[in-house]
Amino acid sequence: MKTHTNVDIYVACMSSTHNVCAKGFHVAIVSGIIETDDPVAEMAPALALFEGLILERFVHISNQFEPVEDGSKYNLFITKSLDPSSHFESVCEDVKSVYRRITGRELELKQRATPEEEQARMESRFNNAKEMAV
Repeated sequence: MKTHTNVDIYVACMSSTHNVCAKGFHVAIVSGIIETDDPVAEMAPALALFEGLILERFVHISNQFEPVEDGSKYNLFITKSLDPSSHFESVCEDVKSVYRRITGRELELKQRATPEEEQARMESRFNNAKEMAV
């Protein structure tokens, strides 16, 4: 869909499945970087997706900030403001950047083991320890 804007518009939709509203209702978040004095008009293409379904709408505009220094001079490390994206990729990159500036190492993020994988790992450790004791 053509939006007549130079920035992305993000839409996130949640329901009672996510424990954010009553059953039969949805909460939608429409966000983007505003380029004019009319944020509702800029978000209109995304809001049109919910035409006739909106019971209440809230418009909130917040400024975005970022540190002017890397933090090493005063040992004070500050993150950037949240951006309008709904997937937190930029937040993860910012956290990894702060970690790198503080520790000098890359932050390694790994997917956690499933309960079944963790159980199998613990059983393997137990069996190995039992064999070594014999």
